[in-house]
Amino acid sequence: MQSNEGNETVFVIETCQNCKDHHWNTRHDEGKYLEYFNRVSSAIVERVPNALTMRNQIPKSYLPYDLYCNLIPNEDDNIPYFQQVPRTGGFEVSYKGLLIFSKLQGGYWPNVDLVASKCAAVVENSAKGQDVSAFLAGVTPT
Repeated sequence: MQSNEGNETVFVIETCQNCKDHHWNTRHDEGKYLEYFNRVSSAIVERVPNALTMRNQIPKSYLPYDLYCNLIPNEDDNIPYFQQVPRTGGFEVSYKGLLIFSKLQGGYWPNVDLVASKCAAVVENSAKGQDVSAFLAGVTPT
């Protein structure tokens, strides 16, 4: 999905892809990754005004954040994002370098509603200058 990075709140969702190429040592179903991307993306867009989700693409403005890796170089000023080579088994949801959900860390698929709620909370608290650590990957809500 392309972004003009106007007033959008951009969430990056890294998903495993080309699963048939590594099926010999995994049981990945690329359709399941796409299904979860669509479900999580829809839930985020419902909860966060002006939300935009990008699958395996990183806005160029996010380059300074250490979280984003495996980027394909892009010198074209007309394309405001980098393509990302996703990690095998990854389903990672982030916002401006803040990791909100990680299948690689947790080893499980996301609870769609919980991830979308955490995304909304991160955006809201960030806008107010408040601590967002309670909403990041690896933190269990109470």
